[in-house]
Amino acid sequence: MRKNSKKAKFREALLFLIIALVLALITAGAVRLMQTRRQYNAAAGLSEVEQYEDAVYDYDALGDYRDSERRKQEAETLRAQKEYEAGQRNLVSGNLLRAAMRFGSAGDYLDARSQSFELWDRLARRNTLAAGARHTVALLESGSVVAAGDNSNGACNVSFWSDVVAVAAGADFTLGLKSDGSVLLAGEVNDSFARTVESWQDIISVNARSDTVVALKSDGTVLVAGGSVPQSELNDWAYISDVFLCRSGAVVGLKIDGTLAVAGSRSDSGLAEIQTWSGVRYAEGDFGLHSDGRMLSVSEDYDVSDWENILGFALDDDFIVGVRTDGTVAVAYRSGGAARLPLTEWTEIVEIAAGDGYAVGLKNDGTAIATAPEEAHDYGQCDVSGWRKIRIPLSVAS
Repeated sequence: MRKNSKKAKFREALLFLIIALVLALITAGAVRLMQTRRQYNAAAGLSEVEQYEDAVYDYDALGDYRDSERRKQEAETLRAQKEYEAGQRNLVSGNLLRAAMRFGSAGDYLDARSQSFELWDRLARRNTLAAGARHTVALLESGSVVAAGDNSNGACNVSFWSDVVAVAAGADFTLGLKSDGSVLLAGEVNDSFARTVESWQDIISVNARSDTVVALKSDGTVLVAGGSVPQSELNDWAYISDVFLCRSGAVVGLKIDGTLAVAGSRSDSGLAEIQTWSGVRYAEGDFGLHSDGRMLSVSEDYDVSDWENILGFALDDDFIVGVRTDGTVAVAYRSGGAARLPLTEWTEIVEIAAGDGYAVGLKNDGTAIATAPEEAHDYGQCDVSGWRKIRIPLSVAS
């Protein structure tokens, strides 16, 4: 009898446990269903008040619940339409930068993408000359690319590239921006870096320094690969018209109002000052170029206080070189002394780049000139005298 009694109690306890588990599962399912319904209703409410981007996010999180996929697509179309119409208004009012970004945000809606790229072709800063640690690259008028220097890492394997509109160079790699907004990559990089960069789309300008690449998208947002700044620090950036890199690895974004956004090393004491600048046209390293041709600086290592009428500049660890609007060149050396560059005879320069201890200039006739101190290591990075028909940057040509 006792055995039967124990078995009966065990069965009762087991039954009770099963019932409790079933009830818990039913309750959890009911709670999840209620939460899902609330999220669905919230997404619908967001669409009604034209907060389409948030609605798309919520519908996407719902997966295949009811008609979430269809509603997500509808919200995305309405969002794109709203951006497209805003782009048209900006275009009519003459605010071309905002128009380019709004059309870029509209994606493939009607002719938004082509309108965005047509505007960015006129507005974006696109380098046609770039210098890495030991190699130099240039974009030709034909859209092909030439390179000179150390090719032990494959950074000069660019002869088959075509339809390129801008170039950039890191320490051991080369980038080519194509007219369709995709990015080409040559050189020694890790697989993750390569997959990231080669997956980018709708890019309208690229910049590189050391092991880092930053890119500006047609909607005014910024992407980064390599370096120390995670993409998450840039995800909230919007209405950026150009993007640069500091020597510390920090990323600097030029806003459409001429002020700067900064993400990166908090140990860089100059970053706070950089964020107070305004009227900036270009920035690199710890320097900025004001729209009136003056230089801005947070660096005590180089003296550029008397530079005026500057068209553009480039920075190496030991020197900074600038090209003036009259085609002559200015140079300042790091405190403590670095080997001097023979630049006094340079004239008719329209663009300049700096590599590891050497400088390269683009002349207004589409040829190139390069120089390095006599004691510098020669990898062939200055062998550019035979280059012809290098594309003149649109900012200069116009």
